[in-house]
Amino acid sequence: MLHPTQHEETERENFFNNELSAFFYTAPSHTILGGEFNSVLNPADSTGSIQTSTALSEIVTRLALVDTWTQDPLRPTYTHHHPTGATRIYRLYVSSDLLQRKSGIQIIPASFTDHHAAVLRVTAQY
Repeated sequence: MLHPTQHEETERENFFNNELSAFFYTAPSHTILGGEFNSVLNPADSTGSIQTSTALSEIVTRLALVDTWTQDPLRPTYTHHHPTGATRIYRLYVSSDLLQRKSGIQIIPASFTDHHAAVLRVTAQY
């Protein structure tokens, strides 16, 4: 796993702090935020040392988003495995209105990458 340089880390934090929040300024509901964040908000999402992100935590809190994955402490699942451990760095956050419509989520292996895919299913609203 490559570690970002200080410059890359600063650019990422600036993006989260300054640019990303503008995208969500008018999106109070029906919001999905997913990605490979290279950080965790919960220590249970990693078997090794953890990289946290204050900016990600603030965005999730500010937009009242909820992590769609419910981790079973007896059978944890991760989206990235590396020589020193495993982490769930790829996550999907949703607004509470969409969480109520969640019909399933699963993490599945992808043969073309060292990461797994996260698939979220929500029921349609008529």
